Amino acid sequence: MEHLRSEVRDAFAKEQAKYPPAVSLRHDIVSATALKRRPQRSYQWIAVAAALAIAALVVAGLLSSRLLQRASVPGATPGATPSATPSGDYGSPPAGVNLIWVHDPNHPTWLSGFDWDFQVRATLKLDAEKTNVTMAPNGQAFGLGLYAKGGNWEYLDRLGHSVAAPTTLQGAVNPRWADDNRHVCSIRLDQQTFEWTLWTQLPGEAPKQVGVVAQDSSLGQTALSLEACTFKNDAAIIVRTTVAWPSEYWVIRLSDGKVILHRTRTGTDVSNIVASPDGTLIALNSARSIGAVDGGASSTVVIRVSDEKVMATLDPTMGVLGFSGDNSHVLVTLAPWVGGSPAHLGVVNLASGNTVWKDSGEALFGGFVAEPGGSRFVLAYPTGQQGPGPATIVVVNGDGTSTTLDSPSAPTW
Repeated sequence: MEHLRSEVRDAFAKEQAKYPPAVSLRHDIVSATALKRRPQRSYQWIAVAAALAIAALVVAGLLSSRLLQRASVPGATPGATPSATPSGDYGSPPAGVNLIWVHDPNHPTWLSGFDWDFQVRATLKLDAEKTNVTMAPNGQAFGLGLYAKGGNWEYLDRLGHSVAAPTTLQGAVNPRWADDNRHVCSIRLDQQTFEWTLWTQLPGEAPKQVGVVAQDSSLGQTALSLEACTFKNDAAIIVRTTVAWPSEYWVIRLSDGKVILHRTRTGTDVSNIVASPDGTLIALNSARSIGAVDGGASSTVVIRVSDEKVMATLDPTMGVLGFSGDNSHVLVTLAPWVGGSPAHLGVVNLASGNTVWKDSGEALFGGFVAEPGGSRFVLAYPTGQQGPGPATIVVVNGDGTSTTLDSPSAPTW
């Protein structure tokens, strides 16, 4: 019997060495063993029970280690069930369904469309020269070359068909999809007059100038960026950055180009300004959210545009990256972050101020899309260096649960 017990111990020790249990579990095992009273007599049933107990601990150790490893995946929530990797042609995208599009890792010219529950719903087969697309937030349209230098882009409909010939808006910068998921909005700098103008475009139509926003005396260390374009609320929000700090912002009516609100700022206490998709809220991020030690605002604040009332106050080390589609939550950096380095992300419920979800804080961040009209975000974590390529794709729900796509895929946002 003693020989049998030695063989059992050796076998389990050899197997356990391959898959060591988690550190916390190892401490529990040692503590339990130390407190256990030594038996005074030896029986065969005790040897068998001991062998079974050791086996149970090894299995528990393996399961614990693997669960801990899974929970450390960027954005993963323990217990969340990832969707299966698409393995075939799922047909044309359904009309009216909000979709998330990623590049099929097995077919270079295919896109796979998932709904917001991460169920694969559609496949698009694009021409080889038309794969560099950017999806509209609802996944029902695409822009080809939308962020290419020079202002040249083309629109594709939900079936991947070209809507019109490529258009040109020379000098266009910072284009973005409007909240109707149909128009694209942009600002343009005329390098002769130094005028900044606001433009909108509906696929199949020529660009339309909304109006002049501002005029500079020369090209210098200042630039304008378009932070929101909402046809629902007939407004656009534009921010001027001087050197590296926001110095003024405008709210402009899309229908007639009238300036509804204009505010100027001085100092370096705010790092940047972020607007909600519907233009009703803006976040003024404290400079401490990007690592400023002195001079940063004491809080990151969310204010209502209509009356400039403070709606939420966040820790100054938090920086708002974006609002959910229903304005109930914000995606934030939980610690000072500089682009190009790992980001520690979280989702905050604006009504309660609670952080309902956070990631591991160890991964690079590659961008996000907010669910139109909903509380969810889809995030991309590049698996290699920043830039186009495979990424871990995570959907974060408003209640703090999340789902991770089980195969890295290149996003279209």
